[in-house]
Amino acid sequence: MRKPPRVMMGVLVLGAMTALTPLSWSAPVIVEESARLQSPGASAGLGGAVAIYGNHLIAGSEVPLDGEFVKCVTLLFERPTATGAWSYTAQLTNIAVADDRGGCHLAVAAAANTVGVSVRDHAFVYERTSTGWLETQLPLPPDRTDFASDIALANDFVVVGGVSSQGVAGFIYRRSAVGQWAFESTVVAGAVTRGDNDYLGESVATDGRSIVIGKPDPGSGLAPGLLYVFRRAANGQWFKVDALHDDLTPVSAAAGGDVTVATPTPGVGVAAYTDGRGGASIFRESSPDVWSNLDNVRPLNARIGPFTGVFGVDLNTLPGPVGLATSQPFAMDRGADSGSVTVYAPKNGFEVFEPVVKFLASDARPGLLLGRSMSFQGDTLAATGGDRVYVFRVPANLAQPAIVQDDFADANSAGWIQSSPTWTVPVAHGSRVFRQNSTTDARFATLSQINWSNVAIEADVRPLAFNGSDRWVGLLARHVDSQHYYYVSLRNNNTLRLARRDGDSFTTLASTPWTTVPNRSYHMRLEAVGTWLRVYVGGRLRLQARDSTYKRGTVGFRTHFAQAEFDNVLVSPNPALMLLADDFQNPTGHNSRWNEQPDQNWSVVDAGGGNRVFRQSVASGSVRAIAGVEYDAAEPEVADHVVEARVRAINFGTTADPRFGLLARYRDSANFTFVTLHRNGRIVLGQLNGGSQKIFASAAATITAGTWYQLRLWAVGDRLRVYLNGAMKLDVRDSAVDPSSTRALYGLTTSATAAEFDDVKVTQP
Repeated sequence: MRKPPRVMMGVLVLGAMTALTPLSWSAPVIVEESARLQSPGASAGLGGAVAIYGNHLIAGSEVPLDGEFVKCVTLLFERPTATGAWSYTAQLTNIAVADDRGGCHLAVAAAANTVGVSVRDHAFVYERTSTGWLETQLPLPPDRTDFASDIALANDFVVVGGVSSQGVAGFIYRRSAVGQWAFESTVVAGAVTRGDNDYLGESVATDGRSIVIGKPDPGSGLAPGLLYVFRRAANGQWFKVDALHDDLTPVSAAAGGDVTVATPTPGVGVAAYTDGRGGASIFRESSPDVWSNLDNVRPLNARIGPFTGVFGVDLNTLPGPVGLATSQPFAMDRGADSGSVTVYAPKNGFEVFEPVVKFLASDARPGLLLGRSMSFQGDTLAATGGDRVYVFRVPANLAQPAIVQDDFADANSAGWIQSSPTWTVPVAHGSRVFRQNSTTDARFATLSQINWSNVAIEADVRPLAFNGSDRWVGLLARHVDSQHYYYVSLRNNNTLRLARRDGDSFTTLASTPWTTVPNRSYHMRLEAVGTWLRVYVGGRLRLQARDSTYKRGTVGFRTHFAQAEFDNVLVSPNPALMLLADDFQNPTGHNSRWNEQPDQNWSVVDAGGGNRVFRQSVASGSVRAIAGVEYDAAEPEVADHVVEARVRAINFGTTADPRFGLLARYRDSANFTFVTLHRNGRIVLGQLNGGSQKIFASAAATITAGTWYQLRLWAVGDRLRVYLNGAMKLDVRDSAVDPSSTRALYGLTTSATAAEFDDVKVTQP
């Protein structure tokens, strides 16, 4: 399916705006929308296209008329001030086209008091006058084959995408006076190589100084996609400056599906395109008309599915740095194809771009496709999702609090505010734990010096004893005081419950049957991010609900007429991010996710009953399969992730110490962290550093060929933990770890063992 036309904005700013402040790398701040706009008519949604400029927002809509025609409409929304409420004010375009080439192919653009609209085979400009909006239909250009794939607007000219007899083109129109627009010239990006019957051309963008045109498939797959750059000479003629591509994009990748350009400082341009491999590539003009690849960004969860990478790009020019927005309509943060938009800011004089904020819809749901079209200007971003437009504001403060961990190994509970003296830190199960010893009344422990809006807490929770029926132990989030908080509870009436306490009122938000067994450890997580509350047990999402009663607070534990132990606590300002999920049910889908070393050893096979697994079939040598998003050496990478999978040996080799397991923090074949299950009855946690092996810890474990084991490797900060079949087996600190230089790659490993892997999941806590 062809990507919907690109939405491009003008780069003129209405007033002084605060530039995005680049930070040292951290996970981006999660922000939900500040407004949600719907069509004033009941028969149409706003999923076509969107552009924003200052206090004007233009959204496109398609209305089916009958089996042969569709009505293409653009609607104008305005707000009185930069912080005011948006309201619908006018309909601009209303044109019917035959529904024989994929609908409207609608694109919109905006600049000061001017709006551009392209609809299949048509292009319009709207100008605000004292009597309203004046419509001008642009004349069809000479030597056109197809017209109106996209539109871009800046200052006194418009660029409309299309195809001429010479190839993929941009048709340029210039304004001489209000309502007076004339065709000026054509710029050609390259020969046409596509044969789609709905092919109108490619994405175009302009900032008034340069024009860029994407060309995803030059040479019919013989070369990577290109970003063509044009600039206007002093004599008024446009000339081609360069055809750009990044060195990391492979041949035949459809780079250039979406494009954007800006000039943040006089005479120095910045451009970006979708790079065809799940990310965006950024180019910079180092000197006039000399361009080079500056950086490559990819969402950390770009490998979770075949289409979850970057779909659209937009550069936002501010009085200082440039911000880059990328959209992922097929992202799975809040359900399959729920979508998200991420904003990146430059660091170290444009050396790298780092993610600083991620936008999610408050009513996110599977199939919403947030970010199918987007526009970024000033501190405001608009994105389509479903049948409406979501409007987001970049927070003034993008600083993120640091992750907090406590395993109570220091034998104290410093930092925890306890409601009673019944809390102690004894040794249990081979390590220190935080125990609440009484089975009478309700007992609390909350973490001091935390008052976060987005907050998550996870811990190993072990209920020990219950006093009476419907008693429970659990976690607290956005704890305001002892009467106001959210909580999740493991209850001895065999229920897992997510609820809100408001004084003496207890409101169940979600619940599910759950058998709670005393003296069994449960790894639990409670998130309060935006308006979403989510509960994970054993690393799997069990409950979720939306509630906006409490905006911020701390985290903690509660027991209700119950005795319990808590250990291995992590408190984060971010939701758990799924970096990879592969159950291998698609026999070919693994190819885009895994770097198999060597690839001939690996295959997806039916393990019985129609369940497919990832098999490494050779019981000799060291074999690996690596996944994750690999960046340039200069790009900071997240180090914290949890890798888990079902694993089993199918055949041990004859050499000494056959083994199989998981990899985390993988940099290259000589630098990574590992956990392995050994035929000799050991589970081993270690690290390879420059090729030198270091064993952190090991424990006895019965390992039998043909038996499935649930294995989890936790690498967060300086903590390394291993869980086998849900029970923690190893827990150490890696005091030498440097998260700023540890790559976010992970994988599977065998040595002298043929093995199978299934249900691989990697999360960032």
